[in-house]
Amino acid sequence: MDKLLTADELAIFLRTSRAQIYNTINKGRDGVDIPKSIQIGRRRLWPKCAIDQWVENKLSEMKDKTPEDEIRSVEKTINRI
Repeated sequence: MDKLLTADELAIFLRTSRAQIYNTINKGRDGVDIPKSIQIGRRRLWPKCAIDQWVENKLSEMKDKTPEDEIRSVEKTINRI
């Protein structure tokens, strides 16, 4: 059986806060900006295998990006300030 992580454990793993995790979920970005969660009763839990797969996907996306994509990303961030 796969281990299920709590929001606190996921926050530690991602080096963010529990509040940021729930803000991301409330924005509908579950599975995009953070790994996809499952809901059991009132609790949200994250299967370790889903977290590992999400990290692998993020690493693949990084490898597939060209330097031009990264420059565009930085320009968008600067424009928001």
